[in-house]
Amino acid sequence: MSEPLHDTSLQFRSLNSPPMRVQLHVADDEMAALLRRVTECFSNVSYASPFRDDDLSNFFAVGEGQLYSMDMAAKRCNVSLAGVQSCLELGCGHGRATIPLSRRFPRVTAVDVSVPHLTAAADNAKRVERDNILFVHGNSTTWMNDLEPIDLFFSKFALQHSSPPIQYAVLNALLPKIRLGGFAYFQVATYGLGYDFDVQKYLASPMNFTVPEMHMMPQHELLGLLDRYGMRILEVREDPSAGKDCISLHILAMRK
Repeated sequence: MSEPLHDTSLQFRSLNSPPMRVQLHVADDEMAALLRRVTECFSNVSYASPFRDDDLSNFFAVGEGQLYSMDMAAKRCNVSLAGVQSCLELGCGHGRATIPLSRRFPRVTAVDVSVPHLTAAADNAKRVERDNILFVHGNSTTWMNDLEPIDLFFSKFALQHSSPPIQYAVLNALLPKIRLGGFAYFQVATYGLGYDFDVQKYLASPMNFTVPEMHMMPQHELLGLLDRYGMRILEVREDPSAGKDCISLHILAMRK
């Protein structure tokens, strides 16, 4: 499997873009309200098929492509994922990447805020006879507390659909769970032109069940978290995942 070397949808970003005003730290009751909101957004959907694909598509092709991108990043950085025994995927959805991850690594923990997503992913795992996946409902701030150390943190799309305080809290809890010598490979949106976040204004705004929300984690805050937990950044690559007028990054980091 190969991917294009050049993506014409990527454009240069202005070095003169204005700063964002993003609130990262909130009270406990506000965090609970944020978690209820994202859980409701991703659970208020009716799924006709666990695979959620038409007959002409390969459900796992996208997930395999994500693993291919991770492997290419590791090769570019001259590191090996061969020793990974345990992987945590944040935002497993219907298992599009979860099941390929389970074929690659002995133990996978698949986390999602949506019970319908988890049900569909578990059904898909059963269909293809994968029994090395632990599914976790990540709709609180405590699900990480009893988490065993992991060798690899993997996430694609999930962080950008959660509000900045949730992103910060999750990364702050998950990064120290990575073993020394372990890796993080994840995608996160770090800048949106005109984006600001105030928790009270956000909670008072109407919910949109037709288009997933897009949220930004300011890059300097993200880099501060990685530094706090001894994560050596091996590679940062820009990609079009967050859409126009946004900056999205794929990051490969290794815990020192």
